[in-house]
Amino acid sequence: MATLREDIHVRAEIEDVFGHLTAFEAATAWLPGSFRDLEASHEGLAFRLALPFDARRVSMHVETHEGPTYLELRPDDTEGVPALEGLRWALFAEGPRQVHVTVEAEYRPASGFLGGLLEPVLHRPLRQQALRDVVWRLKQVAEGRGPGTNGADGSNEADRA
Repeated sequence: MATLREDIHVRAEIEDVFGHLTAFEAATAWLPGSFRDLEASHEGLAFRLALPFDARRVSMHVETHEGPTYLELRPDDTEGVPALEGLRWALFAEGPRQVHVTVEAEYRPASGFLGGLLEPVLHRPLRQQALRDVVWRLKQVAEGRGPGTNGADGSNEADRA
């Protein structure tokens, strides 16, 4: 098993950031395009990370919810080896509108000769970039600068027309 970690500083209320993390139905706002076939409910989410020669689907549910500072997702009971063993989010308030967000992803590399060959040169870097994209997009959405927004208030330019 391997672990990836990313962190970022967000200028928003800790409750707002945690609210974005736990609103799985709206996760498309902060999940990048590398997360394919997204299905979400109030209990968790399922997706496939776009990796060459690794089409394993991940279905996760909330294991631990200690709002607004900690969220842990674990894979649902499924057949086979899950691609993702755990996803842990930790939020630390550093001020009234200052939050340090850390995410750790525990995963199992693809098996077999091809999986072992692709992991260090292609899969791990793609996983790391996907995690970086997740925290960056979460920051943008939480600060009101996400897709389709046009300012710190989160308003959409089309809504003002």
